[in-house]
Amino acid sequence: IWLAKNGGATVGTHASIASGEVLGSIFFSGSDGSTFVNGASIHAIADSSVGSNDMPGALIFSTTPDGDDDVDERMRITSGGKVGIGTSSPSTPFEVAQSAGDENATLSCYSTTDAHTATLNLRKSANATIGTAAATASGETLGQIVAQGYDTDNDLKASSIIRFQGDAAPDGDSVPGKILFMTSDLDDSG
Repeated sequence: IWLAKNGGATVGTHASIASGEVLGSIFFSGSDGSTFVNGASIHAIADSSVGSNDMPGALIFSTTPDGDDDVDERMRITSGGKVGIGTSSPSTPFEVAQSAGDENATLSCYSTTDAHTATLNLRKSANATIGTAAATASGETLGQIVAQGYDTDNDLKASSIIRFQGDAAPDGDSVPGKILFMTSDLDDSG
């Protein structure tokens, strides 16, 4: 399947499209007994300004909530590769957002075997090339969990941090580590 969009009004000519224009869509519909109603859709859009041999695209995944007949955006993959669930403009590689409610991430494991666990892995290599492993150093931050809030100037600030850090130089079979618990006070600027 090839869906192509031209900004021109004349057949056989080409004109650029604008940022935000839909490049193509797939709709998934079902009958409600009298007509077909959309249950979900996937849209491809121009994610920002286009140019010669430059077509930044995003994918938008939408579903229809119960009791409604129109699709709502649920997830977006931007032209920069960022994934947003509940947000159309994710600020990090993966962002989940919810308005007026608790936001949770759940990792579940159902097993009768003790070795099976629900695991959140924070991994660090001392090499900047993706997929290339290199030993980390003593004192190097290996990962962290940060709780943030907005100050009175509406700037996002760290309130509390759980930091996982190398405690000594790694050897052939271990990476010694420690866990640091940090909190902010009224004099902190970060």
